[in-house]
Amino acid sequence: MATAERVISRLNELSQYFPHGLEYKVAYETTSFVKASITDVVKTLLEAIALVFLVMYLFLQNFRATLIPTIAVPVVLMGTFAVLYACGYSINTLTMFAVVLAIGLLVDDAIVVVENVERIMSEEGLSPREADAKINGADSGRADRLSPWCYRRYLCRWPSSAAPPARSTANSRLPSSRRWYCRCWWR
Repeated sequence: MATAERVISRLNELSQYFPHGLEYKVAYETTSFVKASITDVVKTLLEAIALVFLVMYLFLQNFRATLIPTIAVPVVLMGTFAVLYACGYSINTLTMFAVVLAIGLLVDDAIVVVENVERIMSEEGLSPREADAKINGADSGRADRLSPWCYRRYLCRWPSSAAPPARSTANSRLPSSRRWYCRCWWR
């Protein structure tokens, strides 16, 4: 977006040297789409955090268990943007779409993991770590089934560089969210 703004600014400066009657027009400007995508991502993030908190509190009726996924969502998204930065990807429409998908997968993961750990802890009297270890296989399989298209595409050749940022963005939430809920914060 900054590049587009600098180009428009430079064109405005140079337009005074154009011959009389010559004007420039920007044929296709994508910054409005990127700004709209960023707005949608922020809106989706806030809605996701509120829904996670509400659903978790309504079903578990445990404030402490509710805080775990509520805190996990923004922390994992910070990790997602760190991966984007480390890979040298820019924030554009495609990466914002992938972030929205990652938010949905993360919210699903947060609710399923915490609810299952809470259930196993109450039914079997296990510690959070033991309950987490008990659901590890099922949860790993579920997470792996949710985004196989991303892993498979790492091995394929793409005619453009448009798809790799989306795959990296969507997959970056998986390792950072896997066991964060129970092992770090549920004591």
